[in-house]
Amino acid sequence: DLALLSRLAACPVCGQQFADQPSEPGLSADDLVSALLQLVAPQILKLLELGIDVIPLREGAKKPIAKNWTRRRPASQWRYILSLGKMFNIGVRCGGKADLVIIDCEDFETYWKIRQWLETHNIQDFIVVRTCSGEGYHIWLRCKNRPRDKNQAYRFIDPDFGKGEIRFDSGAQCAIPPSVATSSKNNSTGQYLFEDDSALDTFASM
Repeated sequence: DLALLSRLAACPVCGQQFADQPSEPGLSADDLVSALLQLVAPQILKLLELGIDVIPLREGAKKPIAKNWTRRRPASQWRYILSLGKMFNIGVRCGGKADLVIIDCEDFETYWKIRQWLETHNIQDFIVVRTCSGEGYHIWLRCKNRPRDKNQAYRFIDPDFGKGEIRFDSGAQCAIPPSVATSSKNNSTGQYLFEDDSALDTFASM
């Protein structure tokens, strides 16, 4: 895998030009993403198996690197960043085949109210991520009945629950572990962390 990635990283061609084309016989664009993530974050491979769109973000930040990231295939975005030879963070694009919905809670109080509501309604198969601020939480859900509008891909949380957003379509994304970023909320730098790594297995079985 290391030899494979070194060949691809040296490729000077823009990702958009070979977005869905194998760079050599037998190597698909999706193989590239799997090989890369196997090296830097093997637990994220489970997300690929679910059909979740895993995309590269700017190093030390929460913003995507590639232009047209809302529509561009993830494999194309990864090949683009490899051609640049830059370091990166990792994110997931909401919506997609996996119907990924992420509730972005700005503080513990909001997170706890929403978590209690979910459990009261017998919704227990979700993933919790601690954000880089050390204060925020992301709750991941899979929802087939999610709104489908990439031009308005998020909504604010009901004020009765607290502060935050519900992100549900491909116009929205979130940084994920093991990314490290600086929070705009408190200007602190921290790492995104799964509250429970084993929750990925439960999530995969839904």
